Amino acid sequence: MLAREGDEAHCAWLLVSGRLNITTEHNGAARLLASLGPGSIVGEMALLTGAPRSATITSIRHSRLLRLGADAFERIVLRDADVLLQVARTVVRRLEASDHDRQLDVAPSTVAALPAGRYPEHHEFAARLAEVGGIDAHLVTSDSMEDAKSDFGALIDRLHQLEAQHDLLLLVADETDEAWTRWCVRHSDMALLVGAARGLGDRHEMEDFVVEGSSRRSAETHLVAVHANRVPSAASSFAPRPGVDRNHHVRQWAVEDLQRIGRIFTRTSIGLVLGGGGAKGFAHLGVIRALREAGIVIDHVGGSSIGAVVAGICAMDWSYEQMVEGAKRVAVDHGSLIDPGIPAIALAKGARLKRAIRGLYGDLRIEDLPLSFFCTSTDLTGGGVHVHHDGPLWEAVRASVAIPGIFPPMPTPDGRVLVDGSVLDSLPVGVMRHRHRPTILIASDITGTTKLAGGNLSRDGVMSGWRVAANRYLPRAEKLEVPLIADLLTSANAVVGHRSQTDADLLIAPPMDQFGILDFPAFAQILEAGYEHAARVLSVWDPQSLTERYAGSP
Repeated sequence: MLAREGDEAHCAWLLVSGRLNITTEHNGAARLLASLGPGSIVGEMALLTGAPRSATITSIRHSRLLRLGADAFERIVLRDADVLLQVARTVVRRLEASDHDRQLDVAPSTVAALPAGRYPEHHEFAARLAEVGGIDAHLVTSDSMEDAKSDFGALIDRLHQLEAQHDLLLLVADETDEAWTRWCVRHSDMALLVGAARGLGDRHEMEDFVVEGSSRRSAETHLVAVHANRVPSAASSFAPRPGVDRNHHVRQWAVEDLQRIGRIFTRTSIGLVLGGGGAKGFAHLGVIRALREAGIVIDHVGGSSIGAVVAGICAMDWSYEQMVEGAKRVAVDHGSLIDPGIPAIALAKGARLKRAIRGLYGDLRIEDLPLSFFCTSTDLTGGGVHVHHDGPLWEAVRASVAIPGIFPPMPTPDGRVLVDGSVLDSLPVGVMRHRHRPTILIASDITGTTKLAGGNLSRDGVMSGWRVAANRYLPRAEKLEVPLIADLLTSANAVVGHRSQTDADLLIAPPMDQFGILDFPAFAQILEAGYEHAARVLSVWDPQSLTERYAGSP
């Protein structure tokens, strides 16, 4: 630890090699503010303001730093305008990140590839990842460092030299050399456990010290499951690994899966967030079609309410035709999803909705999905947003679409009550930003205004339900333009949860005013409207400008 939050400041540091984490204490736990790589300056804020340290600075592996005392720091800054400008830019970037509640995060430069399960695949994975295009990865093995292993200083020097020459070093563990494997863990920015999916029901003997060592250093630990088939299956599920932060899937050594993992490691990934809005949400399918046609590959996907339904389909990595067919089965083929019951807890019993959603996703778990996925619901017990990132996919999506008053709420294992995610936030871009940290975040927002028939509503606020029912079910009854209770509840839900979304790098908002929230029969027209609008937006959008914008951070 270089400095602790609240300490008096006497110096700043320039990170020459290695990696530092910047954390603050929040509700009794450490909250990561930034993860910094070579070339970063740290500790300068306290020197500039004269205030105590505002955060704790920790080295997560062997790092080399230049220490600048307060007097030396002041002399350099006053003497060299370029240094002053660089310090000012650093301070501004960190303040901007704080204002937008973002982490400053540089890509890991050293990743340890380690054995997992009964059938480890870390050697093959590292070799294949180094071969795929778009990532400059270099393998570091026990044999390649044989001449330096006996001299710790020489080993560190060699590592730092290679680190300066390549985007990513893959430190490949050796099951016959425990000392080398422990060294790989200690000197990595991230630990990566790799094994065949069929053998991940068991734990490799080296996994415990890998997870323990990474946790002690506040370094992330990821798990890669290598599959023998191309289609995600609940049969490939395995018990969650304690201490593992994220799962990845590689299907039959598919290049696109390896490239996706490479983008996540090098912090060049793309995330897509899909908002709520009832039937209008099927416009998201058209947006996804336009993104694919524009060559934009989605690495993470999440959503709320109907956005969760479409995000779940997208995360299964189906073809566009399969996605449309699956969504159509839910929205159109099942007929109305509202199966009326005694309205003690909701208008609908929820049986039709359960059949439709479970029929779409089967027994898949979120951890089994090829793409990173999350969805949100609203926790009425705790009064906040509940993020679903593991467990049965159908249960998570069912909770996310539980419109209060329309469908029964869903419980958590500990008894909390969950309803539609759009009650609090219909477009959860903040969750995507914090959980998956994409370089580019795209959001599809289909709320807009809501089409409601209100021409025959009584001006004194009194309306007979019998009259409305007769209008709906008797062929010769007077035709009334009034919203039904389902329309009112779903529309109120959308209005309450809608927020101004400024944190997305690209916001696609197809005009949906001509469609109603329960306008499921207009499935094809809604989908086409989403596609046409997204295609127009993408034809003039330059994602490269965003990549350049974030390349220098922090």
